[in-house]
Amino acid sequence: MSKAGREFREAVIQYVIDNNIPKFGEKKLKITLILRPRDKRKIDIDNRIKAVLDALEHAGVFDDDFQIDHIEMIRGEPIKGGLIRVLIEEIQNPHQTEGESP
Repeated sequence: MSKAGREFREAVIQYVIDNNIPKFGEKKLKITLILRPRDKRKIDIDNRIKAVLDALEHAGVFDDDFQIDHIEMIRGEPIKGGLIRVLIEEIQNPHQTEGESP
């Protein structure tokens, strides 16, 4: 892992600790990521997903990224410094996809 990757992972761990982020254990999850790039340069948003999920797993927010059954990635408007907002929800019925009838 690169130095920048290690620094990012440590920053996520510290954020989780400082903000008392809840732990989801082994529950099935839906994750929505909202990326606000630092500028208007072209970037591939899918490249951000793995780093974020691995850092959250390492921080203990969930046990394994295998638990994630639904991922949504949204590109927002650029913001100075950039950021990524992560919304995590437990999936109540992991065998039913959103929008499907039971």
